[in-house]
Amino acid sequence: MRMDLREIINEATSRLTASRIENAQVEAEWIVAHVLSKDRSLLYATPPHEITPSEHDCIDKLVRRRACSEPLQYVLGSIEFLGCQIQVAPDVLIPRPETEWIVDTTICETRNSPFAILDIGTGSGAISIAFARHWPDTLVVGLDISPEALKAADTNCRANRCDNVRLVRASLHALPLYQGLFDLIISNPPYVKTSDLESLTPDVRDYEPHLALDGGLNGTDSYASIASHAHRFLTCAGRLVLELPGTDPSPIISLFERSEYGCHEVQHDLAGKPRLLCMQKSA
Repeated sequence: MRMDLREIINEATSRLTASRIENAQVEAEWIVAHVLSKDRSLLYATPPHEITPSEHDCIDKLVRRRACSEPLQYVLGSIEFLGCQIQVAPDVLIPRPETEWIVDTTICETRNSPFAILDIGTGSGAISIAFARHWPDTLVVGLDISPEALKAADTNCRANRCDNVRLVRASLHALPLYQGLFDLIISNPPYVKTSDLESLTPDVRDYEPHLALDGGLNGTDSYASIASHAHRFLTCAGRLVLELPGTDPSPIISLFERSEYGCHEVQHDLAGKPRLLCMQKSA
């Protein structure tokens, strides 16, 4: 028996609302659109679509997953990032709008095409892919210590036809090559304090990889490592761009108050929070 589209969306919305999912109707529409392989904006277009039993079963399974707090992006399996379709799964952190803004801002403020870019902690590869698509003649190196993340990044690079991305499994301090090569180094480091992990919302705490979230005792371990080693891989006057937690950036900035870098610049995101730290290597 076929079911009415609006009836299915209302049913899914009610179940998500009961599970305290914000924007329940919008998320229900995304799930239904995904199963029907339709654009969400065209769901209600005429003629009305009737849901088959197999489609209803698939929608039901995805709604149950979301009702258990699994992130919508994992439920759908992908997310759009600056026009690139990025597959995501619990092995990788879900790219955030704040990171998208940082990459877009960096692109807009870069006058000339960089020769080479290093993306520290590439995860899904979203940042590397966005740069590689914008600058197809630029070498982009995606660095990560997680083999699962690098496998996901490789899948996304292939899907987005990014032949100019090289993926490397290593920590920054153990990176054997590339010294003095990069015009730009960018990173969205883990910045959640270890003691704060348990207080994260269930969709983050229970599903996203803690390796990509845990910033250590003070939330600054990865920043400290970058402060100690990144300058060796920058060209003269190369830039270092870091995502910030959106809180007081002073503890992070203090890690970089050394001779390798000139003045720093903090930019605020659309919500008015300090989100981007940019520094230039002293010539």
